Amino acid sequence: MDDDFNTPKAVSIIYDFVRAVNSLFAKHDNIDVSFYKEVRKFLEATAQNVLGILKFDKPIEQTKADNKEDELIQLLIDIRSDAKKNKNFELADMIRDRLNELGFQLTDTKSGATVKRK
Repeated sequence: MDDDFNTPKAVSIIYDFVRAVNSLFAKHDNIDVSFYKEVRKFLEATAQNVLGILKFDKPIEQTKADNKEDELIQLLIDIRSDAKKNKNFELADMIRDRLNELGFQLTDTKSGATVKRK
């Protein structure tokens, strides 16, 4: 019974996990949303629900409004991509600039544009 719940070891494991995840984030710009969700599920299950040392304000499930926002942003990226293909750089730049004003950083890569919130 002396070592049934080794809190220092549990916290150490969570710390190592977060450090490894942060290292991945630093090395890769284009990480799929599902990875973020899985990381959060792990942290909710361990750090929040078991240890009570972490609290997330928002639930992990996206609302319908969040999904629509993602779809609209993807639509704008697709329109921008078509504009660039058609050499309509004025429209492409306008879309990038407006997304930037709304708090989204659009980055062009070899495999296409990526977007992340600022």
